[in-house]
Amino acid sequence: MPFVSPLRAGDESPAEPTPVDTIRLWLPSTVGPLTHCSTQLRRFEWMLRYAQANDALKDIRNLLRLRSHLYKFKDNNIVGQAANTRARSTINKADNKVTMAAERYEAARAALTNLAPLLNEDEAWKDILKPLNRNRDLKSFKDMWEKETEGTRHLSWIWKTPGVSENTSVGLHDALRIEWCKARARAMRWEEEVQLLKEEQRRIIAFLDWQADWWWSQRQRREPESLEDSGLREGLVAYAERQSSLRQALSAHFQHLWTRPMPSSSATATE
Repeated sequence: MPFVSPLRAGDESPAEPTPVDTIRLWLPSTVGPLTHCSTQLRRFEWMLRYAQANDALKDIRNLLRLRSHLYKFKDNNIVGQAANTRARSTINKADNKVTMAAERYEAARAALTNLAPLLNEDEAWKDILKPLNRNRDLKSFKDMWEKETEGTRHLSWIWKTPGVSENTSVGLHDALRIEWCKARARAMRWEEEVQLLKEEQRRIIAFLDWQADWWWSQRQRREPESLEDSGLREGLVAYAERQSSLRQALSAHFQHLWTRPMPSSSATATE
C-alpha cells in the first residue's frame, strides 16, 4: 500500500533499529479516515476481521468447555500433590489460551469498529459481536447453570450467538478432540525431533571416524625420497597422527555422552 511508506518512516528511529515484532503493520483499520486508502482494501480487512472475531469466539467457547471439564476431572479423579500440581499446570495453560483468544477477539472487534463507519456498515454486526467483559463473559455454559444461583445467574452473550449448540456435551467433545489432535501433533513433532537428533549424532560419530582414518592415511602420502629433511618428514607424520588421535578421542567422548542414560529430573534438581 503506497500510503504506508510515510507512516512507517515516522515510526522508524534513526538512533537504534526497531525490533521486527514491534513494527506496526498499518492496516486500513489503523491508518484513520484522513489517510487515503482503497475501499477494496478496507473491505478485505473487514471480511478478515469479521472471520477472525468469529473464530476467536469459537475458540473461547471450546476452551471454556475444556477448562470446565478439567476442573471437574481434577476434583473427581486427582489425588496427591504431584498429580494436583500437574493438573493445575494443565488448567493454567487452558486459562492462558482463553486469555489469548479473548485478546484476539478484542483486537478484531476494535478493527471492525474503526472500519464500520468508513464502509457505511449498519449496526447489525454489533448485535452478534458484542463487547467482551472478561469477568462476566468468560465462563462456561455449564458453570453458569450449576455454580450460580437463580438470582445471580447471568448467561453470557457468547453462548447466544448463532450456531452455538445448547447440547454442552457436543461442544465439550469437540473441544476435547481439538486439544487431543493438537497434543498428538506436538507429540509426533517431538518424536520426529528425537529421531533427527539421533541421526545427527550417528552422522557426527561416523564423520569423526572417517576423518580419523583419513588423517591416518596422510602419514604416508609423501614419499620419503621427496623430503630431504628428515625432521620435516617426522613432523608431518606426527601432525597427521595427532589429528587422527584428536578425532578418535572426540568420537569416543561423544559415544560415551550419547550412550549413557539421561539423568532424571529429580536427580538433576538434587545436584
